Amino acid sequence: MPTNRSGTWAGVLVEELANAGLEHLCAGPGSRSTPLILAFNKQPGIRLWTHLDERSMGYFALGMAKILRKPVALLCTSGTAAANFYPAVAEAFAARIPLLVLTADRPPELVDWGAPQTMNQTGLYGSFVKVSVTLPKPEISVESIRYLRAIACRAMASAGAAPAGPVHLNIPLVEPLVEPLVASPVEPLVASLVEPLVDPLVEPLVSIVDPPASPAGSGGWFSRGGRDVDRAYTQVPVVEARIDKDSLRRLADDLLKEAKGLIIAGPMAGSDATLGIAALARRLGYPILADPLSQLRCGPHDKSLIVDSYDFILRSDVVRCEAEPKIILRFGALPSSKPMHLFLQHHTNARQILVDPGSWRDPHHLLWDLISVDESVFCRELVDRLPDGGRRSGWADRWMRLAAESRGMVSEHVSERSALFEGRVFQELKELLPGGSTLFAGNSMPIRDLDDFFPKCDREIRLLGNRGLNGIDGVVSTALGTAAVAPGKPVVAVLGDISFYHDLNGLLAATRHGLHVVFIVVNNNGGGIFSFLPQAGDPQTLDPLFAMPHGLTFQDAARLYGLQYRLVESWTEFRIRLSDELQSARSSIIEIPGDREINRSLHEEIWAEGITAASEVWAKG
Repeated sequence: MPTNRSGTWAGVLVEELANAGLEHLCAGPGSRSTPLILAFNKQPGIRLWTHLDERSMGYFALGMAKILRKPVALLCTSGTAAANFYPAVAEAFAARIPLLVLTADRPPELVDWGAPQTMNQTGLYGSFVKVSVTLPKPEISVESIRYLRAIACRAMASAGAAPAGPVHLNIPLVEPLVEPLVASPVEPLVASLVEPLVDPLVEPLVSIVDPPASPAGSGGWFSRGGRDVDRAYTQVPVVEARIDKDSLRRLADDLLKEAKGLIIAGPMAGSDATLGIAALARRLGYPILADPLSQLRCGPHDKSLIVDSYDFILRSDVVRCEAEPKIILRFGALPSSKPMHLFLQHHTNARQILVDPGSWRDPHHLLWDLISVDESVFCRELVDRLPDGGRRSGWADRWMRLAAESRGMVSEHVSERSALFEGRVFQELKELLPGGSTLFAGNSMPIRDLDDFFPKCDREIRLLGNRGLNGIDGVVSTALGTAAVAPGKPVVAVLGDISFYHDLNGLLAATRHGLHVVFIVVNNNGGGIFSFLPQAGDPQTLDPLFAMPHGLTFQDAARLYGLQYRLVESWTEFRIRLSDELQSARSSIIEIPGDREINRSLHEEIWAEGITAASEVWAKG
């Protein structure tokens, strides 16, 4: 029998996770997790990414999983280390990103008894995980090893199954945590005093102390029941859900009868529906109001029906009220745009259909139909039932004129402003980023400016953000995580000063793992978004209670973490610096100074121009 229960337990678990397809582990230092990290370190099929800060580590794994679209594991020791994963776990659940969260724990007899570095970790993440299991204390028996292999396979399959999300395994481990180099002379005596590892209800037919000999991989302590050692203990093939033929036929008939339809494409994690949605729009003649995180704005696919300026268009009361759709076909989460939300709430009589393989993403409670099927499967099967060649109506033509006029107005208006206007960052990036790039936008103002000022283009540029719960935390680490699994491809992250400050610890991963991300920090000395909210109405409380000016610049942060730093003061300098940093081999910070009051007034000026342009175009018919 193996003498180190925790080491053996960890070794079997890690071996089975590798068999089930795990390829990446993010881990921090700790004592109670020692058997697990040592087992992972010996597993050639899993790459280790070490971190010192668990909160940043969680978001780093989140970024990796966004790109890989399969589970990435997190490992920490017991106690508050596990609690630091919470924000990233919650974001992963809301955004449908597969994570495997492994928390080492002390044995149950120490929990709630004042033992150091011990807290109740069972169900720690509450409703923000798909599955949460606290494993039993390590015990070495045929039955327990089978259970351990099965739970590893189940955890991996559950994390990746639609809708994807985090799974938590809490793993109590007992001492010794490290295999002793020399056997203790009292070990036989201690072993004779320890309670049996298994407490059978009936006398076993086979002695547990001396299991029967068996061929490798088919029996004994590490029994795989005759299964091949190179396959997962339990295989879980992916099975595609499909819409039944009668329902599909009725839906196709309904859509073909109505020309006044819209497609709203919101953020979609792990979907390959870009080509399918574009093909469906062409067959139906429905304009696509495409959120940047839908991945529909960029790439070589047909974008003739993409509306990338809907946030400006829908600010017009005339358009919002008179552009009355009869059918709204939705994919993914709802876009960030507030005018979009107001538009949907205004047209409550429109038949709203959501195609979503997961939960009910319907905050306005307006759905007529919920179709729980993968977006790409739905589009493929529905397109096959629609006539070739597509259709184009006056309705669609009117929307596309709106889109062209609004985008042209915005581009011209922004280009005329020589000031370092925050929204112009994204208009510049649309021209400067090479194909194959990833552009990550922070929350609050950057994600909204991405929506407004990054137009569609034919280059393949992946647009990402953390829009599950919309927090400002972890953006630095998430962007670095995307770079970790996309080597050689440019990654640019645009974020505000508060968000950057919030995850400065994450910058260590850039030098620790040799990653290349260009961080563009728009520093307007506080929370710029509050200038657009009702709180801005009271100047006496805006700064001290909401914007909270800090007076920081980030040159010393770059020096601390070994990054390059540039402060730019003109758009010409910005273009030069960005070009240089994209060619560099290490991560860098480009800081753009901003002014919250000027930024607010310029946004309002451009929005007003957009309202006028949209109203005039719509009135022309």
